[in-house]
This record gives sequence, C-alpha cells and structure tokens, in this order.
Amino acid sequence: MEKARLLKVQNGHAVWLVSDLHEETRRHHVQTFTNRLYSQRIGEPHAKLVSEYVGTGVVGYIAIRDDGSLLVLSAHSSKFMPVAGEPVGQHLVGYRAHALYPDGALFKDESIPDPERLPPVYFIPFDGNRWRVDERIQVVDRDVKDFNPEGGLGYPCEPYRFGDRMVWVTESTLYSFDLKTRKRNTVKLLGVGWHPSYRVKAFDGSTLVCGGYAFDAATGKLLGEPVYARRPINVASVFAVRNRIGYYYDSGDLRATDLTSVDGASVPLRKSEPLVPMQSDEGLTVWDGKKWAMVPWLKELRRP
Repeated sequence: MEKARLLKVQNGHAVWLVSDLHEETRRHHVQTFTNRLYSQRIGEPHAKLVSEYVGTGVVGYIAIRDDGSLLVLSAHSSKFMPVAGEPVGQHLVGYRAHALYPDGALFKDESIPDPERLPPVYFIPFDGNRWRVDERIQVVDRDVKDFNPEGGLGYPCEPYRFGDRMVWVTESTLYSFDLKTRKRNTVKLLGVGWHPSYRVKAFDGSTLVCGGYAFDAATGKLLGEPVYARRPINVASVFAVRNRIGYYYDSGDLRATDLTSVDGASVPLRKSEPLVPMQSDEGLTVWDGKKWAMVPWLKELRRP
C-alpha cells in the first residue's frame, strides 16, 4: 500500500497504518495526525479500512486474532475491534502495557508505584471482548529485571513468548515460565562473558539466540564458535530460529545460517524487505515489497 506502514502480520492477516499530518500542526511540538488502520488477508490483493481516528500519538501494540479482529493496546487503555460490530474499549487501572498477543498481554504492575523497585510482570488473558484481570498470572517477580519493550526487528520484547513459554535472561541465566502448567525453570548459560544488555532475540523451545550467541536451551551449552573474536557476526542479526537454523535479513535478502557452524555459513532464501515477518508452524511469511511469500522452515542447511 502506498504511504502505508506495516504494523503487524499475524494469523493470516496484515495490518497497515496510513498517517496524514495536519499541516497546521507541522511546527508544533506535538503534531496531530489522521490515522487510518487497514486490514488485509494474506493472499488477497486489497486491504480494507477498519478504523479512522484523529490523534497526537501513534498506534500502540496491536494483535490480530484468528478471525481477523484487532486488539489495540497503549499504556493503560485498549480497544477491541471485531470483524463485525462496534469497537469495545477498556481501561486497566494500575497496569502498564508491555507486550500484546491475540489471547492476552504482558503488563507491568504499577498499582503501587515505587521508583526504587522494579515492578512485577503479569500476563492478563483476553477472552471474548474483555480482559480477565481476575485471572492474571504473575510471570516475573518484583525486582528481577528492568525489561525493555519491543524495539523493532531484532529487538523483541522480553519476556519472549514462544507458545505457552515465556523466557528471559538475567546475567548468565535463562529463566522460563509456562503459562499453562505454571512451571518455572532456570538454566545456566555457559561459555559467555555476559553483558547486562543481553536479551532473548529468538527462541523455538530448544534453541536460544541472545546477543551474538546461540545456546541449547535445555543445557545452556554454547553453539558454534566459542571464541568471541572469531564468532560469526550474522548471529547477532538473527530474529527467528528453528532446527538450529537462524534467519536474518542482509542486503535485501532473507538468509538462513547454521547456528552450530563455526564459520557462520549462510544461504539466501529469497528477496525480502527487512520487516518483522509472521512466524507459524510452517515457516516465515515475508514481504518483498509487492507480495507476501511463505518461506518454509529448513530442516538442514545445504551450502551452495
């Protein structure tokens, strides 16, 4: 779409944003925009307008549910936009949005403000068209880590979600929490001079990518070249992983690299714009600037 910015691709749909500046506010410290949200089913040629509003802020977090309905979340407020019917708004007092999914969201609990302490993190389910605050699940205790929200491609939210598992790293330890079973686990990550800014970048249940390193998530064993000066630099760009193979963008290509390799060997898969793709059990759905394409997960990396 011309002038459109891709916000999310999920559950077989894409959501685009078109923002038109109000010219009389161009020189203002806070500018005003007319924002239009468009939804497009993957494989269909056209997108449809689902929401139009005037505001000074950008769209917050957005999630696309199985039926194509939209859930938008910013700070303490949310709006559910069903496929048919009127939008439903809800305000969550004391909780600040941190990450959004089709079935719920992570919130930092700020009900008791304390600048000297780090807030705990809760998962609050979203069922039907309402948040189920009374069914909230504590994922991370107070004072564990000052988590960063999603910062674009290569900087996903932590805790990082894969299925029902939430994972994060603190110093040299991988922590995990299962939303379904409520089971917690820790694994010491071996062979790294740890940096406090490291966070989970990609995870598939068995392989973890953090910073410029990849690990076996069950044992903490370092994969690939252990010597920092000789480590493949492409690991730091990996945003998705399956079968010990990492995926990243480089010079207009989606590429795959063997995370167990000491030389960082990689192969190009297809031309693709560097946008956050849709991940599914089958593979990655990427955008080449004109159309969507499914790239199946590789089972092994065959060098040219």
